[in-house]
Amino acid sequence: AEEQTPRRGFTTAPLTITVITPDSSVPRLRASAFSGTVLENSAPGTPVLDESGAPVTLSVSDPDLLPGEQAPPYQFELTTGAFKVTPVGELVVAVPQLDRDSPNTPTHTFQVVAREVVEGDKRGAASDPLSLEVTLGDVNDNPPRFPLLPPVLIPAGSKPLAITTGIPSKTFALQEEATAETFTAPPLHPSISQDDISLCQPLISLHNKLCQASNVLGEMN
Repeated sequence: AEEQTPRRGFTTAPLTITVITPDSSVPRLRASAFSGTVLENSAPGTPVLDESGAPVTLSVSDPDLLPGEQAPPYQFELTTGAFKVTPVGELVVAVPQLDRDSPNTPTHTFQVVAREVVEGDKRGAASDPLSLEVTLGDVNDNPPRFPLLPPVLIPAGSKPLAITTGIPSKTFALQEEATAETFTAPPLHPSISQDDISLCQPLISLHNKLCQASNVLGEMN
């Protein structure tokens, strides 16, 4: 301060000014791994693991923050509802009964961003998106399927007969003596339903009766 007199005396005092950096930079999102695995049908909250077996984690930094300045809270936004990020940054399963079997897919590819949480209706700055991929591990949760074969009549006293079901690499040989011919059955859907059993019951009954009659005729001869 300076006197407004001919003497023009003056004095000084220290003044500290802190320059606050404006929120001009978006948060930076990092992931410990960009791909991971988790078993299908895992319970919600199960962590996704990277190839080393460690949980996949996400972290956020902000270039606008000064040393020692407290970071604002962030929320994670994902383009999938199957997974979520916990408050501590772990990628976990979000919904029950994630299935990898058809018609579902064993691989989930999605994006995630970190957004600053601000007061009011304003939307805070968001990070650039990261692409993540999660593969569902297989669990033996489906029963095996057995092909339904049509009834085949084999005359008593015949030579061995090989029967091919029409399913690749599946050949059933009857341990009976029959003619040295090969019978190829039409391709069938490799599963048995209650309707299939009901439709085949009359044929099976007829087959059993014919076998009994053939045995009787064989004994008479």
